[in-house]
Amino acid sequence: NELDFSIEKPDSLEFSKGWGNQYVLTHGGVFPLESIQDCFIRIISPSDSMGVSEEEQEIFARRYIRVAPTIEVQQVSSQNKVTIDGLTGYEFLCIGTEALSNQSVYTFSGILFDEDRFYVMGAWYGSFDETTDYLDELKTIFRSFKRKK
Repeated sequence: NELDFSIEKPDSLEFSKGWGNQYVLTHGGVFPLESIQDCFIRIISPSDSMGVSEEEQEIFARRYIRVAPTIEVQQVSSQNKVTIDGLTGYEFLCIGTEALSNQSVYTFSGILFDEDRFYVMGAWYGSFDETTDYLDELKTIFRSFKRKK
C-alpha cells in the first residue's frame, strides 16, 4: 500500500521491506536474506531523478544496473529502450558475480523515468549452473508496471 505503482507479481513471491526506500520480492517474504537464492527482485521506490534530460537517461540508467550490494556487474549483455505506462526507460541483461558465494550470475535491471522521478527494478535470474527460465517472468513483471493515479 505504500507504493504509488503496481506490478503483477507471481503468487510464489511476497513483498518485504528492504534497505531504505527499497522493497524486495522474496520466496518467503523475509528480509534480510540468508542466501542468493532467496531474493528474486529488488524494487526501489520512486526517487528524485534530479531533472535528468531524455538525452542523459541512458547514462543515468547504467548507474542503476547493480541489482544488489553483493553483486558486481561485469558485462552488459544487452540493453533495450522501452516505453511502459507512458514512461521511457531501459532494460539491461548483464553478467555479474555475487561476492559472498563468488558465484557468477545473470542479472536483469529495468528503469523508468517520470518527469521528476525514476523507478528501478533489479533481479538476478540465474547462476551459470542453474536455469535462466526466470527472465521472461522478470520482463513480464517489469512491463506490467502501472502508476497509481
